[in-house]
Amino acid sequence: MKSVVVIVISIVVVVIGAIVGLTLLFGRGDKSGSGTKSSVPLNIGRKSGNDGGVFISEDAGVTWRQLARLSERSTLGGVDVNEIAFDPQNTATTYLTTTVNGLFMSATGTADWVRIQDAKGVLTPDATVYQIAFDGNDSKNVYLAVAQGEIGKVLRSVDGGVSFKEVYQTPKAKSGVFTIVVDPDDSRRIYIGTGEGGLLTSENRGDSWSVVKWFDNPVRRIYVHPQDANFMYFTFLGKDIAKVYRSHDHARTFEELRVAPPQGKRITVVYDIAFHPTDANVLYLATSAGVFKTPDAGATWQEFPLIIPPALLPTYTIAVDPRNINILYVSAANQLYKSVDGGASWEVHKLQTSKNIRILTFSPASSSILYAGMRK
Repeated sequence: MKSVVVIVISIVVVVIGAIVGLTLLFGRGDKSGSGTKSSVPLNIGRKSGNDGGVFISEDAGVTWRQLARLSERSTLGGVDVNEIAFDPQNTATTYLTTTVNGLFMSATGTADWVRIQDAKGVLTPDATVYQIAFDGNDSKNVYLAVAQGEIGKVLRSVDGGVSFKEVYQTPKAKSGVFTIVVDPDDSRRIYIGTGEGGLLTSENRGDSWSVVKWFDNPVRRIYVHPQDANFMYFTFLGKDIAKVYRSHDHARTFEELRVAPPQGKRITVVYDIAFHPTDANVLYLATSAGVFKTPDAGATWQEFPLIIPPALLPTYTIAVDPRNINILYVSAANQLYKSVDGGASWEVHKLQTSKNIRILTFSPASSSILYAGMRK
């Protein structure tokens, strides 16, 4: 009898040992910090659903399909997108900045995404990358506005993202670098906006920095007019922060643009700015109260007659067709509103997502190709 018990116990020990061994061998494949390359999770950001990431329309916004594939086993369907950008010298190469999921790249804008992980690990996979900026003369010079470890940072690459170097960090925790642009007229000059309300500049590609201006609120975004880099616009983060500042002289002087909505409406947030492709005096705002246009550099404002139900406000983003200024796109929640007559009338297209359309951008190849970035 004792021999039978011994045999049974031996079998149990062998089975348990085998299970533990298999667990150790295969169960840690996606754990980081073990000194080996980690595998990509099946769905990055999967806790927030599988219907996000990036969508593309190739018929001017009428139909949309999701572009979230990393590989046969992996998807970006759960990520929150901050920006969709294109390499200025190889415009098919598309970049995706995300919240707590780092930076991704697609070589064609429609093929599988690849996560950018630099050789030295300066850019971490769990970084929040708010914005990416390129040197227009040499797109191997890449700059990122990020938050890592609760610290806002500027990362610079001189080899197209193979490696990065930290060139700035915020002086206190929980304060990000939210926006970054390269001056189109002088690629040595970089501008950043910070959570402390700082507008900072570097004249030597990030090696040293100086303060241009301290604003009262965190700087949400810096916009440079694509036709005239003298004109720069600034939006801000915070409750009831609906102001827009403008500079017409490369950030030497500033003025606040007063957006006075008609009919007693109240704007609490300015989410996005779009430009007329040739007239620097014409500006479009996507706001908490709808879309507004100025034909005279902010002296007066006109409200667009949108058909968006009040419950679906705010309008998060607006895009103006660079080849036809009468074609406009506006997003609210998961719906896209398109006008082909300068905003007089609208058609509606709903994307199959539970998230909000927070980014709208045209492909450099054609204004009939649009990308939409999703976020909560």
